Amino acid sequence: MTAAADARTAGAADGARAAALDPGYWAGAEAAGLAVHHGGRRLVVGSSTHGLTGETGLLVEYADPPAFTDGTLEAVLAARIAARPATARVEVRTPAGTFLPAPWRRSVTYVRRSGPPAAPVLPAGLRIVPAGEEHRAPVHAWMARAVREGAADQGLHGAEDAVAAAVGEVLADPSRSGWVALLDGAAVGHAVLLGGQADEVTGAVRAELWDVLVEPETPHAGVCRDALVAAAAGHAHRLGLPLLGHVVHHAGEGESRVLASLLAKGWHTDHAYWSAAPAELSGLLPAPAPPAAPAAEPPAPRPVRTPGGLPATTSIGTPR
Repeated sequence: MTAAADARTAGAADGARAAALDPGYWAGAEAAGLAVHHGGRRLVVGSSTHGLTGETGLLVEYADPPAFTDGTLEAVLAARIAARPATARVEVRTPAGTFLPAPWRRSVTYVRRSGPPAAPVLPAGLRIVPAGEEHRAPVHAWMARAVREGAADQGLHGAEDAVAAAVGEVLADPSRSGWVALLDGAAVGHAVLLGGQADEVTGAVRAELWDVLVEPETPHAGVCRDALVAAAAGHAHRLGLPLLGHVVHHAGEGESRVLASLLAKGWHTDHAYWSAAPAELSGLLPAPAPPAAPAAEPPAPRPVRTPGGLPATTSIGTPR
């Protein structure tokens, strides 16, 4: 079997694991009062709070695939929005290959790759080294910038104390690894990897590429970025884990050239998040059916990872 075939086989196997619902997740959702049964479909619906802005909304973190096309999603959301008129935003997680119609906008796409990386040939003067204490200042500044710019890509703004808290959470993660790109001795970019991150819905364990950033004016910026990703991918491969990254979609953008480029380089779509304001959905959602009895407010959900609450929302493969 060729290396390419090995990679395809590994990608297909990881994709199957990525699509499977973790029974423990569903049991936890039922225990928390977040599990919904509607028309024979299962959904997990709860409240979400944006990690930077504090904006509250609804999150459909899981739905059986047929629910996206048979009207189940719309019926459930219509009832929930009617019960919570103050909802500012609605977010839906979809598996790979599922696309929602307008006015839904894809906000974040998660991508994954398996197997050993192909490291690029570095030009003279460019080195990729493990991040050390001597790189602390630029690395912290880049991480904060990633959080700010990732939020700005979606038209959001977070307070600086929230930005600092998001960065601090990642810095405190014991699984964190980092690399710095040095061009003629000057730091021009970095990558941050978190090891052993379990997907809450599927239970699949991956190493997550939290951020990769190269200063846009850097010579050979594309090669530098690829080398940083290769360093992270190599570490993930040594851990025996596939690599997970994410692409943030700018508000109002159509097809993402960044995502298309990554897919052409051997990445695979893992899952995506879509968002819309309740007012935008008014023409898509049916009128909610009157409840048979007064419905109690569901218990507060456990913290969930929503696109707006990610510690960084920077497009991997995009120099800033």
